[in-house]
Amino acid sequence: MDKNDRKKRLKTLNMMIHVIAAFTSITFILALDHKIVYNFNLFAMLAVGVCEVYCAYLISLEEK
Repeated sequence: MDKNDRKKRLKTLNMMIHVIAAFTSITFILALDHKIVYNFNLFAMLAVGVCEVYCAYLISLEEK
């Protein structure tokens, strides 16, 4: 796998993480009155945030 292919895959992964983050944010807002779903969505948003930061870190390493 060459460098451009790897960078393209990382950017695709980053875009998928953005879509998941948007979906999680919408369901988080809709589930404010349900405590169990609220706690699950809070954990999911934290996990998506960690994945997004790590993916951005990998992209920045590829651009160097």
